[in-house]
Amino acid sequence: MEQVLDNLLRLGQVLARPGKGMLFFRHRVEKYRKIAPYLLVAQRGQSLRRAIGYQPVTIGDRQPEELIADRAAHQIFFHANMLRFYSLHDYLVGGMRFGFSLLFKGSLWMLPLLLLGGCSTLGYYSQSVGGHLALMAESREISGILADPDTPSGLRERLLQVQGIRAFAVTALQLPDNGSYRSYADLGREAVVWSLVATPEFSMQAKQWCYPVIGCASYRGYFAKEAAERHAAKLGQTGYDVAVESIPAYSTLGWFSDPLPSTVIDWPLPRIAGLIFHELAHQKLYVPGDSAFNEAFANALQQHGVELWLQHQGVPSELEKWRQHGRREAAFIRLLMQTRSALASLYGRDLPEQAMRAAKQRVFLQLRTDYAALKQGWGGYSGYDRWFEREPNNARLASIATYEHWLPAFRKMLSEAPDMALFYQQCRDLAEQTRAEREVSLSQLLQQVED
Repeated sequence: MEQVLDNLLRLGQVLARPGKGMLFFRHRVEKYRKIAPYLLVAQRGQSLRRAIGYQPVTIGDRQPEELIADRAAHQIFFHANMLRFYSLHDYLVGGMRFGFSLLFKGSLWMLPLLLLGGCSTLGYYSQSVGGHLALMAESREISGILADPDTPSGLRERLLQVQGIRAFAVTALQLPDNGSYRSYADLGREAVVWSLVATPEFSMQAKQWCYPVIGCASYRGYFAKEAAERHAAKLGQTGYDVAVESIPAYSTLGWFSDPLPSTVIDWPLPRIAGLIFHELAHQKLYVPGDSAFNEAFANALQQHGVELWLQHQGVPSELEKWRQHGRREAAFIRLLMQTRSALASLYGRDLPEQAMRAAKQRVFLQLRTDYAALKQGWGGYSGYDRWFEREPNNARLASIATYEHWLPAFRKMLSEAPDMALFYQQCRDLAEQTRAEREVSLSQLLQQVED
């Protein structure tokens, strides 16, 4: 417990003055009365100078520091939050796409609540905050990396391409022109975080983890793979189906300037472009509590943006390759969703445990058979073989959700809008409706597509 508490102090206590802003300070890293530059919650000190007139605040025996007025106290997303899997392809071959938000209300009463949750809760929160800050500490401005004569030629070329993609997002798609994806974080590992999902042996409902203030989530994110695997092993011993998946990148939805992590730097350029377009789309428009709307909007912009960008590159073969990839991905998604539905139907039956277990295995065997047949139609393409390197189980399917339901509606809007400005205005109009009204409007668009 003492070690965890010290870790939290070293990572930063957060004190709130409601309505004024957030005050961040970090134990043993203050130098010359400035917050250390790697505490990038302050965005390299820029937000310290916003709208507050340099008014210092003194806490106890500490030196005065300045308020960060960038967000209200109850709006700070301080956790490694809004985790989002950038590529559905990676989700399918060894990861998951998930989104969760954590409003970190940084006031002194937060610590007692965490203590009531025990060392496990406190330790989990500590590693989450520490992991995010460590990620931001590794980020460097791309312009600075390009100016460094010691930068390897391969990395230099790729980052120049990333700069071009980032500029295209602004000029062609009118996506936010901010600090996101203008820096690069060399992490030296395969993933940014690892997610843990667990389900009962005969259920598709994922286990929920709940915490004070944070609320509940159907997964846990870890910045250390070993920690995720240790927890998974304990749950597995109690009869749960478990899955630990590597997550190559995540986004804070514009709350901070997200770096491009090294975990994706070797992706094909269209996938990097899709990553950037998709996440910037969430920054452009995001409706709290309506994932189907948000994901369809971002997916539509991602697909439209990659198509435009590939056309701009002037290489037709690359465009056709990308379209073929999309068709294969959609077919594999349908196969997984069919399997998930078959399992959910099976678990609703009243069968003895042994019979249920045998039937479950038959469903997964059928999945392998159906995938083999699908590959035959692809001429032997094996891009999704990796998904089967580990035994399929409930946990690996539980988090699969289709974000495609409204996608045809957004595609129709894009195809009919004379420019991006009108498309965005139409989407904002939808976002301002109630959810019920929005679903009626989108359903009408879907009907027009089908007609």
